[in-house]
Amino acid sequence: QYFTRIPINKTLDYSEEAFRWASFLLSLHAAFVALIPMGVSLALSFGRAPVLINALVTFTVALAVTGAFHLDGFADTLDGLFSGRPKARILEIMKDPTMGSYGTTGIFLNLAFKTFIYYELILSGRIFLLSLMAASGKLALALTAQVGKRAKANSSANNWIQNVPKSAILVNFSVCMI
Repeated sequence: QYFTRIPINKTLDYSEEAFRWASFLLSLHAAFVALIPMGVSLALSFGRAPVLINALVTFTVALAVTGAFHLDGFADTLDGLFSGRPKARILEIMKDPTMGSYGTTGIFLNLAFKTFIYYELILSGRIFLLSLMAASGKLALALTAQVGKRAKANSSANNWIQNVPKSAILVNFSVCMI
């Protein structure tokens, strides 16, 4: 419910304690969610779909399942960081609902590179690595949250930042190694 658009008809606790416990499952959750686009890719491969079409459809499914959750924040981060402004102004830029040139360029490049990566994984018969890529991404999130500093006092990100136990890092790392 937090990292996907998969509907779960349950009210969840968004407390720091709940996020602390959830941090142990980040990589496992990501690996399982990645099974959906991976399954689509395998079905398209068995159906003899052209590799580029397979990559585009598979990536579109991945974006739909996750709700492209990361892209908006990625664009906001690029717009803020490359603005060359003081910290307070960077945070304002990152909250601005409009997207600047750095964010637009970043999203274009992000989508292009990821489509190419999907293409190469499918072409080489290694689409199964999609689960490892997703799990590794959440491991990186856990590591960053564990050592990161809170940018502002009131932010939904504060449920993660400085709230991931070292033991959760070990669990997420172990999931990636399996």
